[in-house]
Amino acid sequence: MKLRPLAALWLVGALATGAARAETLTIEDATRLAQERSPRRQEAQALVEGARAAVSVARSGYLPDANLAAVATAGFGGSTQQLGVRGIINSPYTQHFGAGIEAGWTVYDFGRTSSRVDAALARVDSATAWKGLTGRAAALDAARAFGAALMAEEDARATAAAVGFRSRGADASRTLARTGLRPEMDALLAGARAAEAKAALAIAEAEVGVARATLGAMLGRPLSAATTLSAPEPRKSDVDHATVSAGAAPRDPLHDVAAAEEARAAALDRAATAEHLPRLVVAGSAGYARRVAPDEPGYVAAGAGVVVPLFAFVGEAARAREAGASARGAAARASQADVELAILLARETASLRAFTAARAAADTSMAAAKTALDAAEARYAAGQISFAEADAARDAFVRTESTRRRLGIEAALSLARLRIWLAR
Repeated sequence: MKLRPLAALWLVGALATGAARAETLTIEDATRLAQERSPRRQEAQALVEGARAAVSVARSGYLPDANLAAVATAGFGGSTQQLGVRGIINSPYTQHFGAGIEAGWTVYDFGRTSSRVDAALARVDSATAWKGLTGRAAALDAARAFGAALMAEEDARATAAAVGFRSRGADASRTLARTGLRPEMDALLAGARAAEAKAALAIAEAEVGVARATLGAMLGRPLSAATTLSAPEPRKSDVDHATVSAGAAPRDPLHDVAAAEEARAAALDRAATAEHLPRLVVAGSAGYARRVAPDEPGYVAAGAGVVVPLFAFVGEAARAREAGASARGAAARASQADVELAILLARETASLRAFTAARAAADTSMAAAKTALDAAEARYAAGQISFAEADAARDAFVRTESTRRRLGIEAALSLARLRIWLAR
């Protein structure tokens, strides 16, 4: 049976977005596209890139600190000290020209820099794991939208089937009424029921358009009228494999985030512990400074020293404690996620088995409903039953057929969700 109003609606959408091209979009394709084009995943990728940049910042602690300056001053000569080049002062007011280079290098800092590098690397691991979690969330959202579109299409298909049955019933009722075999009231009632079904079809078609537009927005592209959504009913081998995998109680990916946060906290704690230790520093400078008159010689200075910070470790220790508390919170969330994942997998596995079993049983119900419909149509034509009884048989057949198809869709969606949750 052709769904002309539904096809017309989809065709308008196709013309608005370009020429329609026949294609089949599977639920696996939809979840993959959603992961690739999800703004949340792109945001997570930016966080990963920022974390990698922080690693370079931390590693810069291994480099020496060097400054090159060229200055010209007039006034009190001591002001040149603020510019990094020290002149030789013989009068309170003078003019100077100078240039120089100075450098310092922390030869050994008792693990401060290496601990910060470790903390930055752990932050990269954490951001990468979080990116995976956002991808999973995008895939689950796409699966839900895909399922909503399939269910909307099934509602439209079932409603269109009801329109066909009721339209044929209305035609038959009018024919029987004209011949005097059925009362005129049957014809009027049949016409009203057909009109009611057509109104319901208009609503169902609008719901299809909304559901497909929602799915297209998640995938980053509009769905044309020629795009067919496909979610094949799962095979027994697919169901068995998914349920066995779910029974193995996989660890939630949030554990990767927690592990990275714990490693980061440990590295920061090591860095904080090292803050009260001395640093071994070498430093030197060389340059030339000249007063307008008379000429002055250049200067060279070099040295080495041990620097002992007195209070810097207080702030560092506080930051390490803060990071440790954050890591412990992440570990607690990961443990809770394990519990919730085990419950979710148990529920999803039970649903998959129930949908699969019910779908198999629906074949028997479908056959019985078809037999009842054929008998009702024949008895109504023979004047043995009322229109209401015949119409009830038609509705029962449409509902049974729709339920059978919806169970197949639910089983396919349940399997898709299981695969998303089990993916690492």
